[in-house]
Amino acid sequence: VEEPEVEEEPEVEEPEVEEPEVEEEPEVEEEPEVEEPEVEEKPEVEEPEVEEKPEVEEPEVEEDSEPAITWQIPEAFADFSAVSYSIYADAGDGSYRPILLDASVVPNAGNAVQIPADQRVLCLTSDQTSVAVPWAATEVSRTNGTVNYRVTDTIMSAGPEFVSVTEEGQPFVTMLITVDETSRLAKIKTIKPVREGLEAAGFDDIDLSDWEGVYEALNYYEPAGKEDGSLLPLTAWTRVNNYLYRYMPIEKQMGFSLKKLSELGEKYVCVISVRDSLGSVHCSEFLPFTAEVPTEFTEHSLDTGNGTMTFAVYSDHAELQKYEGTDSYLEIPDTVEGIPVTAIAGKALRDAETVQELVISDNVQVIGENACAYMAALSELTLPEGLKRIEYHAFYADSSLTEVTIPQGCEVIGRAAFQGCEELEEVTLPDSLTDLGHAAFAECPALYEFTVGDGCEACVKNSNLILSKDGTTLLAVPEGAGTYVKVPEGVETIAYGAFSGAENIKMVELPSTLKRIENFAFYNCIGLVNIALPDSLEYIGAKAFGASTLTLSGDYDRAQIDSIRLGTAVRHVGTNAFDGLDLTSIQVAEGNRTWASRDGFLTNASGDTIFETPAGLTGTLTVPDGVTSLREELFHNYRSVTDFVLPDSLRNIPEFCFPVSGYDTSDGNFVPEYEITIHCSDGSESAAYADRHGIRHTAN
Repeated sequence: VEEPEVEEEPEVEEPEVEEPEVEEEPEVEEEPEVEEPEVEEKPEVEEPEVEEKPEVEEPEVEEDSEPAITWQIPEAFADFSAVSYSIYADAGDGSYRPILLDASVVPNAGNAVQIPADQRVLCLTSDQTSVAVPWAATEVSRTNGTVNYRVTDTIMSAGPEFVSVTEEGQPFVTMLITVDETSRLAKIKTIKPVREGLEAAGFDDIDLSDWEGVYEALNYYEPAGKEDGSLLPLTAWTRVNNYLYRYMPIEKQMGFSLKKLSELGEKYVCVISVRDSLGSVHCSEFLPFTAEVPTEFTEHSLDTGNGTMTFAVYSDHAELQKYEGTDSYLEIPDTVEGIPVTAIAGKALRDAETVQELVISDNVQVIGENACAYMAALSELTLPEGLKRIEYHAFYADSSLTEVTIPQGCEVIGRAAFQGCEELEEVTLPDSLTDLGHAAFAECPALYEFTVGDGCEACVKNSNLILSKDGTTLLAVPEGAGTYVKVPEGVETIAYGAFSGAENIKMVELPSTLKRIENFAFYNCIGLVNIALPDSLEYIGAKAFGASTLTLSGDYDRAQIDSIRLGTAVRHVGTNAFDGLDLTSIQVAEGNRTWASRDGFLTNASGDTIFETPAGLTGTLTVPDGVTSLREELFHNYRSVTDFVLPDSLRNIPEFCFPVSGYDTSDGNFVPEYEITIHCSDGSESAAYADRHGIRHTAN
């Protein structure tokens, strides 16, 4: 069913995209484009095409409203080949993040670019509903209440069976996304390589579960401005990579929805890009962009004694928006100006470092993303009886909090809601809970006791471990309960971040039923001394046994495990899956059709591409002869290796494969963080790579 939809994309895309945007020549351009597909597809596609004519109505209605920006293309660039625009959101901390990138637009008859006042963008819906993914989605078809969008140039990472989808480690793909018009929830339908000449290793439809997720979905920018306060072009800004979604699985912890920018409630700027006939790109300055943010509320300030709480007061409810002060005791009121306070907005109490006791009134139903994060002194917390939702990172890194009782009536605890609460010892979960987010209590080393209501729909307690209701997924582990954990039989999945930060645990016994270890499942478990992967295991996620804690020497602190073995059933191994283990060897059982082991390296079945290197190697590292390709960032964090011996067979070396520093944009040169030596033949690809990156190399 999906193949014809993908094939229709190029035929349907041009008329649908250009009809709402081309103002000067609607009849001349549309007639030949519509006639050709109608003639070719008359016997099969005539009815769908008749249905698709109304598809143009929605964008036309959107653009009929007053545009937020009208920008005149300078005469010097009148001979353009393409025009696009990008929108950036003020993150509130002096940086901007992209919301919509390179959305194409056609100027009007006077060569003026009109940007519609409200845009629709794809948003993450797992936990962080306010975060938009910077993808320009082009509508390609519309049938029976669903809309298909094509998203191009998305960077995603996949398993080894799809290596041929990309070239030189750059996994650019095109996605077809289906959006339900009623719910506006989006679903990734297919993934294809960007370039038509590349094939997906023989697969027409790629299994989405084999894709690790979005790679560098968000990049933040530190803005640069002129003396008058206006913003300089993006080229003058400093880009800061953010890897928050790099390892978020597509099907598991990540969902999408189509939203209007006005629903995100932020301040935006827009930059317009013009590509001339020679291929050069010229950009406008940043222009203020109005996304019609609702203003049907009034602000109300409340004196707290040693500070001020600011509320947004609507006609039927009020939300705490911000707190500034030095109070040690803080109480959120029931009402403001007679209106019930029903929510604590995202970041409202973040960094309120002096508050030791927080009392939240019973009218509050939602505690937003990062709402009470980094409250370092918070030791007493009273949650309201009317609470329904605790969002992502709501109480993140509240290092003095010792006990949490989630009240009866609460239905959702978001991902990582209490992550990093170092002193947290006891947690009580109610019967009403229907959704317990992944890693909700990760990196809580003092946590020794969970109490779970008998009728809880979200989870059950089994030997002090928190499992899904059906017992097939391990959701959370009390990290302070002991050094040995036995995962019960029947468990098929270790969830995202289930053991993350459990430094006290030394041994984990895994069941014979286990099939999946999700991303970050054993992240920073540096106390592990023994773990055996069962033969039933099929999937190991990115950073599943990863690490992030740097030692004084600049290397990473790792668990003292020197070897690990993959069984015949393992099909997927995510990026940097074992870099938190001090391995000297990765072994693969004979009969595995996806993976092999060469000199302790994890390679594809043919042995010509290295995907994982034992993290405990020191001194000299020798890549086996016959290896032709290396994975991106394969050796990037190997600070204990000083010499790399590379074979003449090596052809594909990604730019950021070896341990050099970031890019010095001042003069365009790489600056090594520390010295390494590459041993290779003169004139080889390895020698050329070393020269490009300023790495010392000697002849083998």
